[in-house]
Amino acid sequence: MKFSRIIKITAFFLAFIIIFFSVQNILAGDSDTRDYKRISGFFAQEENSLDAVFLGSSATYAFWSAPIAFARYGITVYPFSNSAQPIFAAKYMIDDARKKQPDAVYIVNITHILQQYDYYLHKLIDNYPLTLNKLRMTDYLCDIAGFSLSQRMEYYFPIIRFHGRWSELDFSDFSVQEDEY
Repeated sequence: MKFSRIIKITAFFLAFIIIFFSVQNILAGDSDTRDYKRISGFFAQEENSLDAVFLGSSATYAFWSAPIAFARYGITVYPFSNSAQPIFAAKYMIDDARKKQPDAVYIVNITHILQQYDYYLHKLIDNYPLTLNKLRMTDYLCDIAGFSLSQRMEYYFPIIRFHGRWSELDFSDFSVQEDEY
């Protein structure tokens, strides 16, 4: 009897967590899914398939043409980046990137070394897959920005900031095409 109760409670909490994070991801997203596609696209790459990984802000993907570099020189470089990516995230992103691309060269664009945080920090953290390294990166970036505990919570749980977005949702928020990049 006790065992079945434990199973029911565990199943309830698992279902709650899955639903909570699904709703949170839908609400935290915005109509511009390019940052999400670049970050998720990196994690979709085959292991040891890249010659280099380019990290940084929008200049990383705006001024580098990976298809041309491959066509002309045969080198594969992926822009593991997002809009106004904080330079302080590079260490954590390289840690994750080295797990999939250990032999790649890492190029870090420092264009936004002095950028402001807040909204742009959401563009990175909200689109990053949930890992222990993401939690460490979030904590470090919040430390650097000097955020209080209440300010930090919206980065761990974006639903706190974006809970009022219900009225803005449309069908595109429920289906993001991950294979575009």
